[in-house]
Amino acid sequence: MKPGLRATAAPAGVGCEQLTVRLRLACAAVWLASLLPAAAARAADVVQCPQDIFTPAAPESPVALRGELDRLAMLAPVCGARDDFHARRGALLLSDGQYTEAASALEKALLLNPDLAGAQLDYAQALARGGQREVALDLVKQVAQRPDIEPELRAWLEQEARRAAQPGVDVRAGASDAGAGPRASGLFSEQPASRLSWSAMLQSSFGRESNLVSASHTRELTLYLLGGPVVVPLADNQQPQAGLALRLSGGVQAAINPGFGELRLGAFLQKRIAEAGGVPEQQFSRLEVGFRHPLGPGHLNWTAARQSLRQGDLYGADDLTYLADYTPTLRLGPCLAAGALGQADQRYAQAANMAGRYRFGRLELRCAIAGEWRIGQTAGTDTAELADRPGGDKKRADLYLRYDRPLQIALPGASPVSGFAGRLNVWARFSSARDERVYSELLGADPTLTRRQDFGAGIWWQPGRRWQAGVDVEKNSQTSTNPLLSIENLLVYTGLRWQVE
Repeated sequence: MKPGLRATAAPAGVGCEQLTVRLRLACAAVWLASLLPAAAARAADVVQCPQDIFTPAAPESPVALRGELDRLAMLAPVCGARDDFHARRGALLLSDGQYTEAASALEKALLLNPDLAGAQLDYAQALARGGQREVALDLVKQVAQRPDIEPELRAWLEQEARRAAQPGVDVRAGASDAGAGPRASGLFSEQPASRLSWSAMLQSSFGRESNLVSASHTRELTLYLLGGPVVVPLADNQQPQAGLALRLSGGVQAAINPGFGELRLGAFLQKRIAEAGGVPEQQFSRLEVGFRHPLGPGHLNWTAARQSLRQGDLYGADDLTYLADYTPTLRLGPCLAAGALGQADQRYAQAANMAGRYRFGRLELRCAIAGEWRIGQTAGTDTAELADRPGGDKKRADLYLRYDRPLQIALPGASPVSGFAGRLNVWARFSSARDERVYSELLGADPTLTRRQDFGAGIWWQPGRRWQAGVDVEKNSQTSTNPLLSIENLLVYTGLRWQVE
């Protein structure tokens, strides 16, 4: 951090009073819920990140810099809840020329503590080097107005802002490196040549599901015929089938920085092979391309994605999604808001008449309170492509919540670096869909109303820098006035993951 800058920790929950009533309630709910994992962590004898785990001195050589980054990567599961950890890692990534990764780490630091002026300057420099000069300029102006910075530094920042239209020399020192004088680096330097960064993941999991074929949990249907209702029992092969399964998955992501934004490419593939006879192989794939660029006080992401789900001859679904989401740099205390608009063209291999176009909007709140929280609301209309589609148009809405918290469970004699480091993930999703008209008169005279709840939790441990082992448990429950759509499933998987980033 530059001389003269003071970082003050922001208490959890600060900023709730600045929100609307609805967001204030959501913010308060996040804060209250954050007390539960904290209590659980203490009960499980969780070891916190040591206060003196890293030194402020900057590495003196590229080899030492890479070694320090490798060491911090090993400490991420333990120290991921500390703002100074992410600020330190972001400054080193910035020094290494990894501008996209540096911006991500520094954004986490500022979510945890918006008052870190040194991290704000590093973040501005990372954004400027990544092509988001206007956003970087806004951040520099905000820091220059702080009352706790030295006059010399203030003058330097004002000079940097004035010369923003005329880029200077490319200097790679991070703004929060210890010992760096106020004039040691240029925030608005010449844009570097196009840079490619990438990450990859391979995972193998073995577990059990209670409903491998996504069958309805009802054993009989009531059909409303002209002569009166008739109860029809379903065949055995239409009942849920439980059993063991192997899941294999892999993915790769790449980011290319041409100097005026960021181009992103991604691919993901997952296969599930069940031990039970008669259960077809399931395959899910996703390809996406996106572009991110600065717009006003934030950045805009454009994404196009094609995904496909196949389960033998039982089921097939494809959709092509276009999404535009905007994330401003303005923070509401420990939270950051984002909004998105999108459209998905949906097709079904075994039911061509079910095709439709889903147009939706989404609002999301991301908060750093005793971990990382994401709370979002999506709502939209699924318009039928054919006038005679069963159920007609559909109104859909869903509310989701995800929680991620680094932790370390102590083993006898374990050190903070070699201990039983891990990460806890908890997620929940609630969705509702209502048809415009009756799905089929044979199944009743009311339009279909379907509600779904998904709850899951996972703990993944990191015995090595690139290796993780863990367990995921998820419960899916879907209830509907259409008995064919009432589904229950319990999944328990344990696996091994390799990833590089």
